Amino acid sequence: MKVLGAYLRNKRKKMGIPIQRVADKLNLKYHTTANIETGNKNPTLEQLKIYGLIFGCEWSELLNEASSLAEIENEFIEIKKYCDEMKKECKKKQVNEDLKINNNIDESINAIAERLIKDKGLIDESKVVNLREGIKMLIKNQAKYLKS
Repeated sequence: MKVLGAYLRNKRKKMGIPIQRVADKLNLKYHTTANIETGNKNPTLEQLKIYGLIFGCEWSELLNEASSLAEIENEFIEIKKYCDEMKKECKKKQVNEDLKINNNIDESINAIAERLIKDKGLIDESKVVNLREGIKMLIKNQAKYLKS
């Protein structure tokens, strides 16, 4: 239970109790106590009772508090997953919108270029390509400016 270990560590630190003092009371090595407080090792019931004595509370209170924190952590994880999914959906929608905009831009540029070719008759194909690229850049820069 990583949450329980983190809860024990945070409570100990808030109370200003050195980890070595806890290790001595638990009759454990510093490293083993650190493993409990990082969640790499689960405390036994006897060890929880000693933590309770050190903190001046019942061991069951420690479990209840850690359990409440675990529930909050799980809710947070679920909310984060939901937000991440929503971000992906928004990106997909934005990509689709960008594609629609780009298609509309291309259609508009082609219409302008064809109109210029018909009306003027002077524009050769290379100038049409340059014109299309120039108009695309202008419209994209304008769209970026409007988004910001």
